[in-house]
Amino acid sequence: MSATVTLEARDGPLAGKTWRFSDRALCIVGREPSCSIAVPQTHSLVSRHHCAIDIRPPSVTVRDMGSLHGTFVNGICIGGRQPRTTAEEAVRLQQPAALLRHGDELQLGGENGFRLRVSLFETAVCTGCGALLPGVNRFETSLNGELRCAKCRNEETRIQPQSATSSCSVCGLDLPVPAGRNPNDRIVCAVCQANSEAMIRHLLAQEDVRAGLSAIRDYELLQKIGQGGFGAVFLARHRATKQRVALKVMLPHIAADAGARLRFEREIENTRALNHRNVVNLLESGCAEGITFFTMGYCEAGNVSDLMKRRGGTLSLDEALFLMFQVMDGLHYAHHAAVPRVRLADGSYGPGVGLVHRDIKPCNLLLEGYGSSRTVKVSDYGMSKAFDKAGLTGLTRPGAFAGSFHFMPRQQILEFGESLPEVDVWAAAATLYYLLTGSPPRTFPPNLDPRAVVLQHRAVPIRQRSAGIPKRLAKVIDEALVDYPAIGFRDIDTFRGRLQKSL
Repeated sequence: MSATVTLEARDGPLAGKTWRFSDRALCIVGREPSCSIAVPQTHSLVSRHHCAIDIRPPSVTVRDMGSLHGTFVNGICIGGRQPRTTAEEAVRLQQPAALLRHGDELQLGGENGFRLRVSLFETAVCTGCGALLPGVNRFETSLNGELRCAKCRNEETRIQPQSATSSCSVCGLDLPVPAGRNPNDRIVCAVCQANSEAMIRHLLAQEDVRAGLSAIRDYELLQKIGQGGFGAVFLARHRATKQRVALKVMLPHIAADAGARLRFEREIENTRALNHRNVVNLLESGCAEGITFFTMGYCEAGNVSDLMKRRGGTLSLDEALFLMFQVMDGLHYAHHAAVPRVRLADGSYGPGVGLVHRDIKPCNLLLEGYGSSRTVKVSDYGMSKAFDKAGLTGLTRPGAFAGSFHFMPRQQILEFGESLPEVDVWAAAATLYYLLTGSPPRTFPPNLDPRAVVLQHRAVPIRQRSAGIPKRLAKVIDEALVDYPAIGFRDIDTFRGRLQKSL
């Protein structure tokens, strides 16, 4: 692991207990037993949902959630409820996030409250060649950028001087050659590295087929069709077959982040393992000059969110159910698929069982074809997790968080590392609710912390949004959207069966 965040309890019954995170996580701390870090009831100064710690190793921030006695960093208050302010009023005023540093102490409730110590770890890199230095924490080194690996120390006299220059292989800008680099190597400037279209066109225009590039060498770019947190998506066409594909690209400046790169590679592996008419299929993948990419089947009809806009904001009951029954077929397949998730000693993957998507929402449901032949394909399995050993192994640590608040049950915020298929069932019900009403199940006022809405508010009965929904169907949807103390339906087949009986 190249970057981790560790929280350590400093006092009380939990003294010495640690929580370690190596992936994106949202950690809710409070006296509510279902919190990611459940503080013992003896800590009376701690609120039920006291604060949210947002972890993106090695970065970590904390935000108070309207607590009565405040949240403190090294003795300085960074948020809390004002005098004569109710909990409901306090949570509407979203507090600013405070950046935590290595060695900081977080106190919930002030001097006599519950204390957590923050420890950050990120593997240091050689300033000569960029190689990782295993076991060396960059937050604890005092060498201030003078770290060298053994190879660079031994070859220091042969390192190319910084005064040597080359040019960006994309735009031609003159650039200094980094220490240890051959000036004849291809170098790309920071501006071009951040330009997805320039980089991918540069690769496709090269006369020599570089290692890892052959998978897309015969494609031509048509246009950019999407931009996400980890990369861009292009419409491309095979020159010989004329087949159109979606080409998803992760750029070098993103791929340099180990966590982001791991997420992107995980999406590739997860999608490659799935083969079903209602799941987007992965065609090819590769890596060249720091760019990681893969191609997927192109869905020319857009996504369900686009369809709703074309329909005026909602779908008819028949169309919504027609689409969602297909989504349920895809989810049933993924929840039961024997997806290889455990890497063995020889580099292969051993057997695993099932993937939880954890981000079902209209924009992740792609459409192929039109009318009665329309097919829905579930996309973006980058946040999925093999759940055969949920919470014990894998990339997500307890409390990890991702996805959209509007389609998320409270269990996903509190226990993301333990997410089982039921969170997809809840999200599928929330998506059906949205297709029929144009609104998410919960109301999200603009000034209200969305985490607090998910944790403290229940779904609005669907007939309060749209009185025309048949009563028997509404009853099933409302039951599926229960998430306290547990989710109403535990598996997608049960939900589907109840829907069909209600029609």
